[in-house]
Amino acid sequence: MATVIDIGEVTRMALDAIHETGRVTHVSIYLMAEDRPGYRLLDSRGPPPEGFLDTAAARGLLLMVASGQKAVLLENLDSRMKTLRAQLTEGKRFRDEVKRLGDTRSALVKMQAGITVPLLGNDRVIGFLNLWDERVPEAYASDEIALILKVAERLATVLENSKLYEKIRERDRLAALGEMAAGLAHEIRNPLGAIKGAAQCLDPRRLPGEDGEFLGVIVEEVNRLNGVVTAFLDYARPLKQNFGPTDLNEVVTRTMRLIQNDVPKEMNLAVELDLTVPKVDGDAEQLKQVLINLVQNAVQAIGPSAGRITVRTLKPDRFGDFRSNVAESVEVHVFDTGPGIPAEQQQHIFVPFFTTKEKGTGLGLAICQRIVKNHGGSISVQSKPGEGCIFIVRFPALPSEQPPAEVVPAPEWTPMPLPRSAKDVPRETLRESPLPQAPESRSKREKKSKSL
Repeated sequence: MATVIDIGEVTRMALDAIHETGRVTHVSIYLMAEDRPGYRLLDSRGPPPEGFLDTAAARGLLLMVASGQKAVLLENLDSRMKTLRAQLTEGKRFRDEVKRLGDTRSALVKMQAGITVPLLGNDRVIGFLNLWDERVPEAYASDEIALILKVAERLATVLENSKLYEKIRERDRLAALGEMAAGLAHEIRNPLGAIKGAAQCLDPRRLPGEDGEFLGVIVEEVNRLNGVVTAFLDYARPLKQNFGPTDLNEVVTRTMRLIQNDVPKEMNLAVELDLTVPKVDGDAEQLKQVLINLVQNAVQAIGPSAGRITVRTLKPDRFGDFRSNVAESVEVHVFDTGPGIPAEQQQHIFVPFFTTKEKGTGLGLAICQRIVKNHGGSISVQSKPGEGCIFIVRFPALPSEQPPAEVVPAPEWTPMPLPRSAKDVPRETLRESPLPQAPESRSKREKKSKSL
């Protein structure tokens, strides 16, 4: 198994080997999802368990892992809950303990696990190995548990190496694609330029009937095809990186002020910033490109009708981290009140050249995803038809320069309505705005939080 690189093949070999021992009737592997917080079923043997374990369902299990549990057994949970109930005690500590045990048991039941072992990588719970023998109600013996722990440790290492290999393979694929795209673009643009030039040399007044109108169609379609070639080049060429500590609040503020005049007056563009979010290691120009693309998509989704677009920053709860030195994450949400995205299309929207727009290239979201992944982050969508759409972009945060001296209570959100132009902003608003025009010191930001 150590020489196998493909994640699917690694999983298949591990599950087959465990299932063929005859000691279990159910065995499954869950891995951390990239598109939303939670763990997705990768593969299983026996009756299939639930396909996804979300944040709320996994919280109790993750707390037990954080407390040092290397394996969680269903029988031990039942025994502990029975003991607690027999004590007939009261109080918050008792209720919290019972709830934690209940949540953990619920997670094991959903994964059909008599024993679950966390798969650890880079100080994170990257997945779970689950086993269950429905024929034997007794717990696993100590030597069996020790063997399962060794298998899980080896499996986690191989899975991490497989993910690293896939990233390297994707990088090489894009490099080859970039070289091909450059040559292909040159061969396409040359005849396009000739077609456009010839069409523009013709005088539509000398053409009979409606033939003159076709000249405009030719020029318009040539421009559109040239735009597709440009977008393809942007997607295929290697990204020029200029990474450094970046304030997402500042990037959001500057980007929204840059594009606010492109948003129709019928739409309300709002920004809600969490002033406590840490910085990220990123390229501000690339992040600006992601935001512009997402807001433009929102404008097109809403269409000519009135609507609302909200861009929000926040610091989500840690998920899957079980050590205190693990970096936090920062999220940017772009929400619109448009018609939403049908469920059958959501899994395809980041695929290059997939589009539902009449004149779309299908590369905008693919480029966004590539930029976000290049920052070590993820981008996902949540939508229901008729209820709007929200794109969630998550980045790993840089560690704080120093721990805060005190906890300063502050409102969860700081709304900032965007004016139509800079002259519409009162001078007092610009001076008192909690959104800096340039990076500020930590002490100044804390003073502003206190004043809210």
